[in-house]
Amino acid sequence: MPSSRIHIEDRVLPDRYVLRAALPGIDPTVDLRVTCSGNELRLDAVRAFPPDARGGHSEFSYGRLFRVVPLPVGTRARTISARYVDGILEVSARLGVAEPGTRQFTVPVGDHLSSDPQSGDLGP
Repeated sequence: MPSSRIHIEDRVLPDRYVLRAALPGIDPTVDLRVTCSGNELRLDAVRAFPPDARGGHSEFSYGRLFRVVPLPVGTRARTISARYVDGILEVSARLGVAEPGTRQFTVPVGDHLSSDPQSGDLGP
């Protein structure tokens, strides 16, 4: 049975936390919600079954997908940004002194990756 867990990779850089999540086949404006609450980042997505998927074999995950990721100590929650391109969600945040009492909020998801050379590219 396919997992409902979103597959991620993340890195803690000297001044930034970067998380990438594999979420191909979704519309991030409709099917994706990224929220931060306290010291946790929550990813919620829905991937619909393609109409021609019946009768074959698939190891892809469909339906409701989710993941809760603990944020590293010192994450500045209000600096969290998210971008989605080519099936990959990239979330980044600056590290430093964490803001006390961060409440839950939704992180808007953009549709392009940062050109910032310190964005934490996790490429090969």
